[in-house]
Amino acid sequence: MFQERVREISIQAAAGSIGQFVGQIAKIKGLRVVFLLNLMRKLLNKLKFDVAFNYKKVDFDKELSKHCPNCIDILFDNVGDCEKDLAEWVRTGKIIYKVNIYVGIENVAKGFVNMLSGKNICKAVVKY
Repeated sequence: MFQERVREISIQAAAGSIGQFVGQIAKIKGLRVVFLLNLMRKLLNKLKFDVAFNYKKVDFDKELSKHCPNCIDILFDNVGDCEKDLAEWVRTGKIIYKVNIYVGIENVAKGFVNMLSGKNICKAVVKY
């Protein structure tokens, strides 16, 4: 039901790894992707997004109205307060974030093998 109603997503800071990932999933799901970026316009064609514009070099409201005349269904913002909110959600338990920490450079191989074998449930980090 949700997917049938959502037609367009705008991604802020889409040139980053998370923005690129979200945009590509949106395209797979059949959404029109409006890519708001500061640099790297060449990614538009490579990632097959529909529209890209540099929000720092144009009249933002004018460009958004031009490219999204029917409004935007979803705005994915991966910058600014995104980090503050995320930290708060993890701290309060609204988002569960797990990390497997391996201490010492001598444990790099163990962490790598555990990742490949599926023993790590989430992110693996080595502290040295």
